[in-house]
Amino acid sequence: DTGRLAATHLAEENPARLLILNRTREKAERLAGELGGEARALASLNEVLLEADVVVMATASAEPLLWSDAMAKVGRARRTRPLVLIDISNPRNIDPAVGKIDHIFLDDLDALQEIADQNRARRAREIPKVEALVEEEVKAFFDWYDALHVVPVLRSLRDRFHEVGLAEVERQTGISGKEREALQAYTRSLINKLLHEPTTRIKGVDATTAGGVRKLVAIQELFELELDRYTDADEDGK
Repeated sequence: DTGRLAATHLAEENPARLLILNRTREKAERLAGELGGEARALASLNEVLLEADVVVMATASAEPLLWSDAMAKVGRARRTRPLVLIDISNPRNIDPAVGKIDHIFLDDLDALQEIADQNRARRAREIPKVEALVEEEVKAFFDWYDALHVVPVLRSLRDRFHEVGLAEVERQTGISGKEREALQAYTRSLINKLLHEPTTRIKGVDATTAGGVRKLVAIQELFELELDRYTDADEDGK
């Protein structure tokens, strides 16, 4: 089972070749078929050691399958080509002395546990940073959500329309002060009438539901409303 997990993980990395060895050739062929690999008999292990870049050992053998004397010959035959051996068997399948041979690198469960502990420690050191980031994002989300309440949207919408109307009045030239005041009053009245029905409908939106939030977001985006300065508005809009 451990060997299957290791082979599955390696297959996900898209290796150039994936060789599966097992005492039972049928099992090797079955797993190789599942993972797109090649099946070999365990008797071909010495040949594979000359070909492979990485070898993962995972058997239930009570004694090592790879001894230092034999692996020294493999090392000489490979010359300077490095070989990584990973022994995830318990008990070990590879003589620990193999790791002392030039260009052969051996990791076993103890070494992997040390690497796992180092990774856990590194992740633990990052937890405060992640917590601060999450807290910042949560605050930003609730600030955004609070701004989507009906009153801030209504205030922003009304102010946006009146700002546009006032700007258009100010653009008019060649009119007297009284005429400008009359035009301003007319513009405010017209905008209030135009906003009466939308205001009534927006007041009926339930901001506690997903549908209500979607409506308020649509209004905000449609009219490009800036809601930040309206988040402290009271419920009656005054």
